[in-house]
Amino acid sequence: VGTQFVDSSFYIRNTISSICSKLGLGLDHVECSFRWYKLCLQYSLSKGKSILYTLSACVYVSCRQEGTPHLLIDFSNALRIDMFKVGKVFLRLRSLLGIDIP
Repeated sequence: VGTQFVDSSFYIRNTISSICSKLGLGLDHVECSFRWYKLCLQYSLSKGKSILYTLSACVYVSCRQEGTPHLLIDFSNALRIDMFKVGKVFLRLRSLLGIDIP
């Protein structure tokens, strides 16, 4: 494993952890979101998009799976990002990976 992957993996995990802490989510959400991000990388779903939107969509997927009461507007307020862009990335992630989320 190259050091570039380890460094980027560390950065991604820290960014996800920061997003989760701003939303009051635990370490289980961090791990789940990181796994979703690795799937995004395998299917090249993160190319051409801001990393923050992709990571936010991954955290949102984990929130939906766990049934936590977080909405896209919560992500928008906590991270000061456009909720419509997060929603667009989420919908693309859901359709391309075939995620069945309530």
